[in-house]
Amino acid sequence: MPMESTVYGQDEHLLYARIGPVVVAQVLPDHTDASFEIYLSALERELGARREDERVAVLFYVPGGGTWDAGRRKRVNDVLARYVVKRRRTTSVWVLCTPSAATRGVATALFWVVPPPYEYRIRADLGAGLEDVREKHPDFSPSAFSSELARITRRR
Repeated sequence: MPMESTVYGQDEHLLYARIGPVVVAQVLPDHTDASFEIYLSALERELGARREDERVAVLFYVPGGGTWDAGRRKRVNDVLARYVVKRRRTTSVWVLCTPSAATRGVATALFWVVPPPYEYRIRADLGAGLEDVREKHPDFSPSAFSSELARITRRR
């Protein structure tokens, strides 16, 4: 059975969507300045639309690795700061999935200094990240999620 999904922002380098109980940001390594602007706008819209009484997992999926520079991280943090109470209340787990050891290392260091207001996991592959989601959302189907993610990304 397909999962319900809402796409908040998308181009050939980025997807920001809600698939079932998961808010997913898929960022490809060749993303552009325009992709980043789409991400910021989608982040703001999704956080604004998120109901106070729900719990979602957030999956930041970077299949090719790569990190944002300090200026971009600050702009993301400016948006996130406006929703810190809501994120704390509604986020069951935040998961970074990337094969890049460098990206995982940067995230680990950043979160060691400034931990997010909810549980987080850093994983090398998507399968492990989806198992983290299932731990928090027992009815979650990784295979149904993966099918819907593939369907959405084929539309690009």
